[in-house]
Amino acid sequence: MKLLTLGINHHTAPVAVREKVAFDPEGLLDALSDLRSHLGGVNRGGMPEATILSTCNRTELYCALMILPLRVSFMRQRLIG
Repeated sequence: MKLLTLGINHHTAPVAVREKVAFDPEGLLDALSDLRSHLGGVNRGGMPEATILSTCNRTELYCALMILPLRVSFMRQRLIG
């Protein structure tokens, strides 16, 4: 199993980019479900392991994957719409 971390913060991205990938509290569960549907592999309980950390200054994804790479379509959807 591989651990993947992906994130941006106030040191690595301007506000305009951080605003595009920020997750609001109302949409966070849907976003997490969407992220899990894009992962390749599951844990013993049958669910992909992932979490999203989103604050005003950073957005981070943490995923446990059976195979790499993570399909980039999840973040592409967040950035492009």
